[in-house]
Amino acid sequence: MIASFKIKKIKKQSLGQILKAARSKLKISLEQAEQQTNIRAKYLKALENEDYQNLPCEVYSLGYLRRYAQFLNISQECVMGRFKQESCILKKIKSDDKLILQNKVRSSSFFITPKILLISLGVILVFSLFGYIFFQVKGFTSPPMLEITQPALETVVDKGEILIAGKTDQAATLTINNQPVVMDSLGNFQQTVTLSPGLNTFEIKAASRISKESKKTLKILANL
Repeated sequence: MIASFKIKKIKKQSLGQILKAARSKLKISLEQAEQQTNIRAKYLKALENEDYQNLPCEVYSLGYLRRYAQFLNISQECVMGRFKQESCILKKIKSDDKLILQNKVRSSSFFITPKILLISLGVILVFSLFGYIFFQVKGFTSPPMLEITQPALETVVDKGEILIAGKTDQAATLTINNQPVVMDSLGNFQQTVTLSPGLNTFEIKAASRISKESKKTLKILANL
C-alpha cells in the first residue's frame, strides 16, 4: 500500500512579518532598535506594520529599510525588493480608489440640459415679471417724488421775483400755491413767481393720479 502524502503550502511572509520575526529573534524592542539604528521608532513600527502611509518619502524609507535590515542581519536585497513590490501594490490601490472617486464625482455632477435651461429661464422670467409688477404697483400707490433744485427752502432776496425750479414724476400734477405748473416730458419744471415785501410762503404740491401727494414749503423773505 502506497502511503499518501499531504503537500504543505509554505506561506510567503510579508515584509512586516520578516522584520518582526528578525527583531523578535534578537529579542530587542523597538525602542532599543531606535537607539542602535538612529531610526525613529515610529518609522520602524510603520515598516513592521506595513503602514507605508506613515513613512517619509520613498528615498528616506528605502534608506531606513536598508539600515534596519543590516541591523537585523537579514538580506537587504530581499527586503528592499519586497518593499518596492508592496508599495507599488499600495500605490495601485490608491490610484484605483482615486479613479473610482473621480468617476463618482463626475457621475454625480450637475449637468445643464436643455430642459433645465428652459426651466431656469422660465423661473427668471416669472420673477422678473413679478418684480416689474411690484415696482409698478409700488410706484402707482406711493406719493410722487418731488425735488426743489432752487431756491433753498428758506431764502432771503432783495428783488421782486424769483425762479422756482425742480423735478417730479412725469405723470404727476404740479401746483404752486394751488396754481398749475407746466412740466417737460421728464418732469422738470421752472416757474417765476412774484414776491411781496416781507415773508412769502409758497406751497408746492405734486399729486399722483390717485391723489397721493408730496409737498414742499418755500419761505422767501423779500427785502424790497
